Amino acid sequence: MSDRKDNMISFWRIVFTYGVVLFHLFNQYEHWTGWDIGVEFFFVVSGWLLAADLNKYNRTPYGYTLHRIKRLYPEYFMAFIVSAGCLIYANKFTVNDTLAWLEGDGIKELLCIHYWPWWDVPYANNASWYVCILLVAGLFLYSLCKRVPGIAKEIIIPAAIIVGLTYSYRTYGSLLTEFYEGIWYHHRFVRGFLEMGIGILLFDFNEKYSIYLKNKAVQIFGFLILLITFVAAYYRKGKIEYLYLLLISIGVAISFNTNLIFQSKLLAFFNKISYSIYLNHIIFRSYLMPKFFPALSIKMILLYLVVVTVFAIIMYYISKYVWQLLGKLFVAVFKK
Repeated sequence: MSDRKDNMISFWRIVFTYGVVLFHLFNQYEHWTGWDIGVEFFFVVSGWLLAADLNKYNRTPYGYTLHRIKRLYPEYFMAFIVSAGCLIYANKFTVNDTLAWLEGDGIKELLCIHYWPWWDVPYANNASWYVCILLVAGLFLYSLCKRVPGIAKEIIIPAAIIVGLTYSYRTYGSLLTEFYEGIWYHHRFVRGFLEMGIGILLFDFNEKYSIYLKNKAVQIFGFLILLITFVAAYYRKGKIEYLYLLLISIGVAISFNTNLIFQSKLLAFFNKISYSIYLNHIIFRSYLMPKFFPALSIKMILLYLVVVTVFAIIMYYISKYVWQLLGKLFVAVFKK
């Protein structure tokens, strides 16, 4: 199966997760890098997995979205609670301030609908935008591919990718722009939609030509493409991000066909908690590290990575326990 979990995507998911974690830390100290391209990796992979789900199960678009919410929301909710507490404390919000924030911005973030069509600040967890776009864009894409698969994959998605990325390149010169206009255009939503669309097309390509992607020389090439892209992104950003997206797309398609060379329980565990690492690192990057460390240093970076990882592990298990407990309470109440 092209959506199995013993391929090199598991390794690269960890690498790009920590790349985003470091990207945000470095930006906090005005040390700019291009490791935000980790988001491109995750959107393309998400599009691939969406197509794999479409191919494997007979879900409705809303059934698929509900499935994703069940998977993503428990950890999202716990990260929101901690991040909101940090935001309230850091800004010395009064009770009225807190209620006003919850009514205006907090409720949108809690419901995971805060990046499209709205664009307001402040949000408690800046990393949460990815989940919002993932769910909304995923719903639209799944519906298109379910209802009109031929037209979607042969016309709508390819045309959207060509026009959308061309417009983005010529108008903004960066995939990272925050541009939005009313409720009609939000660049981050378009970014997610197009890149997930790339993943969908790659999955279909793989279904026909996977035999070529399983060649050992091709697999080494795919590994090197992602490695070079990751290293190069540290030094360069801006218009080159569009080239990175192309290289990531090629690398993702090959990596889904490449067996893990060094399978281990530790690697599988880090792959499992990578989502929690992504969600919970902002707490340290935004609220704690700047308070105790005035400048970047090797020791500070290592400490940051360690505490983020440990905290993510704790949050991963807490969210599982809390959600299971809430599920039992829900069942008990409705049984009565």
